[in-house]
Amino acid sequence: MKKERNEVYVVNQPQKALMSIVLIGKNEYPLSERIHNRLYELSCISDLFFIFHGEGNRGINEDKFCNLYSACGWMISRDSLPETFIRAGKYGNEIFKTPAGYLVVPDVYDLPDIAADIIQKINASGLVQPIFKERRLGTDEFYQIYNSPADIVSKLTRPTDGLDKKYSIWTSESNTIFLRPDTFGKFETLPAEYIKSFSWSDIRYFIASAVKKLLIGNTNSNVEDLDLGSL
Repeated sequence: MKKERNEVYVVNQPQKALMSIVLIGKNEYPLSERIHNRLYELSCISDLFFIFHGEGNRGINEDKFCNLYSACGWMISRDSLPETFIRAGKYGNEIFKTPAGYLVVPDVYDLPDIAADIIQKINASGLVQPIFKERRLGTDEFYQIYNSPADIVSKLTRPTDGLDKKYSIWTSESNTIFLRPDTFGKFETLPAEYIKSFSWSDIRYFIASAVKKLLIGNTNSNVEDLDLGSL
């Protein structure tokens, strides 16, 4: 089967009110026993949807992988990871139509131990704001984006794209991010130039910066630290 980038491949029909979008960007197989078991635990409370990017699908059969881990679907990203990410959310909203919420796992290898009762309570709550801990990039990080090579050798060996990372102001260190379906709809309204500028292999730069730009607001807390008593 020829595998097209940025196309959705459905493995199973979703059955749960929560969908976890799990990103895999490194070729580190087999998965550790810890991650292997955590994916199973996550699949018990959530449908799984995998996004392969970078070298995440090198040397594996994606369809077999996703069947074995009981996923409902998968995609292979093109150059723009945010475009693939938004397409996955749009597909979940418009075709699957089952998720009341999305749990984003930016890096499968950092998948934490998920407290099922906490996630389920959040998903069933009336909370609409995204859940993640925000961080504004520091001065050195800004400089790495806006600096321009002055000598001819650097210009030839490290060409710069005027759009690359241009809007990357915020990020997050949260290992999981919770989003409502409506947030993906708002992501879709962003200009293509804005979306494509996020060339990072880490989707958190896009999510955090886009949430700020769209004035959506967020809890500025990790999922596991959220005050459930206020829900």
